[in-house]
Amino acid sequence: MKTIVTKLLAPLGFGENQMNGLVDFFAGFLLVTLPWFFVSDANIRMLAVIMVAGSGLVLYSIFTDYRHGLLRYIGRKIHETLDLTLGITLMALFPLKYTTLLLSFTGLILIVGLYFI
Repeated sequence: MKTIVTKLLAPLGFGENQMNGLVDFFAGFLLVTLPWFFVSDANIRMLAVIMVAGSGLVLYSIFTDYRHGLLRYIGRKIHETLDLTLGITLMALFPLKYTTLLLSFTGLILIVGLYFI
């Protein structure tokens, strides 16, 4: 899915490396910040899993060898494997319905998970 979106945006002047880096950092930022607004204190486990996933995304994006990577130790294939793992993890969280978790937030997690697969 990520490759399809990148190829669709390529004619608009967004190169593959440029688009992937921006989307990775933006998605990581969303995964770290949005649970604070949608997950109550009773769902601290869900909050922790989503925030760790977002923090991991930002961390391995910093280490990836592309335009927006800062340290560039991780190759593209490893990065794509980590994206697939993140996508599967977020997809696995979708059916877990906690009592105070809003449906709109679980839908957002599902969309982010699908994007990274």
